Amino acid sequence: GPPYVVFRRLLMQRFYAAPDEAPEAARAKLQAGISQVLGDDAAGEEAAHFIGHLIGMRFPRSKHILSVDADPRRIEERAVNAFVRMLLADAARTPMVVWIDDLHHASDESVQLLLKLSKGVHAAPIVFLASARSTFATKHKQFCQDIGRVGDVLEVRALSDRECGRVVEGLLERVDALPDGFVRQTVEKAFGNPLSLEQIVELHIERGVIRVDGDAWTVHPEKLDDTRIPVGLRDVVRSKLARLSPLERRVLEKAAVIGDVFWSGCVDVLRRVDEGHQWEDADRLWSTERRTEELLRVFEALRRRHIILRSPQSKFAKHVQYTFKHLLEREVLFEGIEGPRRARYHRLVAQWLEAQAQSEDEAFVEQVAQHWERGHNPRKAAAWYILAGDRALDRHVNQEAIGLYRKALQCLTDDDALERLGVFHKLGRVHMVVGDHAEALAHFQEMLRLAWQLDDVRQGGLAYNKMGQAYRALGEYALALEHFKNGLALFRRVEDIRGVAASADDIGRVHRLRGNLERAEERVREGLRLRRYLEDDRSVAVSLYHLGNIHTERGDFKKAVATMREALELARATDDHKTVADILNSIGVVCAHRGDHERALSLWEESLEVARLLGERRQEGILLNNLGEVELLLDRSEEGRAKLEQAVAILEEVGDRFALSDALRNLAAVHLKRDAYPKAKEYAERALAEARDVGARGQAGLAARTLGEVYSRTLFDITPDRDARIAAAAAHFDDAIRDLEAVGLEAELGKTLLAHGAF
Repeated sequence: GPPYVVFRRLLMQRFYAAPDEAPEAARAKLQAGISQVLGDDAAGEEAAHFIGHLIGMRFPRSKHILSVDADPRRIEERAVNAFVRMLLADAARTPMVVWIDDLHHASDESVQLLLKLSKGVHAAPIVFLASARSTFATKHKQFCQDIGRVGDVLEVRALSDRECGRVVEGLLERVDALPDGFVRQTVEKAFGNPLSLEQIVELHIERGVIRVDGDAWTVHPEKLDDTRIPVGLRDVVRSKLARLSPLERRVLEKAAVIGDVFWSGCVDVLRRVDEGHQWEDADRLWSTERRTEELLRVFEALRRRHIILRSPQSKFAKHVQYTFKHLLEREVLFEGIEGPRRARYHRLVAQWLEAQAQSEDEAFVEQVAQHWERGHNPRKAAAWYILAGDRALDRHVNQEAIGLYRKALQCLTDDDALERLGVFHKLGRVHMVVGDHAEALAHFQEMLRLAWQLDDVRQGGLAYNKMGQAYRALGEYALALEHFKNGLALFRRVEDIRGVAASADDIGRVHRLRGNLERAEERVREGLRLRRYLEDDRSVAVSLYHLGNIHTERGDFKKAVATMREALELARATDDHKTVADILNSIGVVCAHRGDHERALSLWEESLEVARLLGERRQEGILLNNLGEVELLLDRSEEGRAKLEQAVAILEEVGDRFALSDALRNLAAVHLKRDAYPKAKEYAERALAEARDVGARGQAGLAARTLGEVYSRTLFDITPDRDARIAAAAAHFDDAIRDLEAVGLEAELGKTLLAHGAF
């Protein structure tokens, strides 16, 4: 299931929310319950918002989430702290046991959260009891080592014969006198497994060796000789299940295909189709009481025999929900169904689940996909995996979306070229968002191949454009231009005006990054004109944003602000949150150039909230760079250094060498201000190298200016290489002036001339 689903279930049980509770009602119960435990409504609200965000019960437009910039790392930290406070407050009332069974099925995120909570409450009267199969210790070695420091890791060994005897005596405490031979034979067959003991006792009851008459239980040892007890737990389970009536067996097999959790309505549908229930005149008004009552009687009999449990609430309100008491019994039943019949059941279950219409529930959608996949209908499975991936992407759970899209690809064959093309497009887009541009490029290349195979010119143009965007993000501007031009040619061939406009805009962006502002403005205005013709306000906002950036780089801040405001109005009207974040960033740049640093900080922090919420790693790095630069100007060098180091780490990770050059240059300025000249020189040289490598002449000019400033600060040191340092400073200033003048960065050119004059 989704990350942290274990703790979501625990909290829903703790605060009495049903599994099928409406999201708004479930959130209300969570907040009310936590507030009651903490004894403070304000603290309860904050804790509920952070914990809810972590476990997938997000409060819309939460001021608490926005207060930490919607940063997943900070949200998790605050959520864990809130969870610890809640547990401590709850345990202060009465000691607690938090029991998690089958931990081997939990996600890695849930396992790590369990460790953090265990450390946070180790001194409180709380016991965490988690059980898992032996394979868990192999997979989570580090977890077992860490948990051993705050608790105990126990390897449950087989019971001794004496211990097994005590278990049997406990199970049969209602028997007045247990024959020694009966206990010994039961113990010998169990091999130290307590579940085997329970299953053998139940088998004896089924076979009449043990007679149950109310509270009076009687053992008939004379029947032991006629009773063969299987060897091995699975054999015991098979023998127990063999005692079921044919109807009970058929019902349980259908339930086993549905899953560990199943519903009466779904089993009923499988019975109708599989067992040949024919339409009768009495059914014309859906009068199914007779069959429903028969099924419920079977379920009740199975519950009394300790095979299934009835759940207090159901995910589907109109259907009773049950679970298997022992998963091993479900596994044995499932294994006993022949392949074709099992696949048919899976297909029917998938259709029944589809009819329940809960496609907004991501875990539900994935469950439907799994049934279609196991039902040997891979195309239907792929469609549902894609839908689940889309749901994850809508929630900005990007890695989860990637995993679901990959599952969709595994279900598709080479014959499903059109569907595969769409999935590769989605995968490429998600990898672009998380900053993995090289991986995105590989997916877009496969998209291009499939578009050619299908002779889909428009999709080919789109693939070229996406590849161009990936190359641009990687700083490969020549390759980016080549692919954008290829895309433009294809769009023109099929008269796709929208595609032509997008290509023109993308080409303009590359020219701006390379410092050719005239050509950049020409292409961006071409794209803007076409987008206005199409009345595509969302895309018009994007073109206006790029045009505003060109005005900013020329130092025409009045035009830049006017253009950006128009873009911002359109982006907000069309709910384009990414473009809103981009525009706020650019307006902040203008404010910084004008000296309104506090306003710039405010805009960038607002933009950073949106970028983190969307999972836009590249944009996050750019904004941290901007924030760090202004912190430096405000003499808050330590805060600035921390943000810039974060920015460098992110931009190196995502491969944006243009933005990385700027962040390195700003980090050099931090060390220059602290008189750490060797470090300043190292970062400035790295910034210049990155800018030169990607052909970003404007960035190269800025980095050269910083190097000139580094050399000029040491001119009064009496050292043998003083003349060489004077020459180096002059050369770097000259390079900076030449580069900035060539690309038309008037504002930065003015600053460089002043620095050169001071030198």
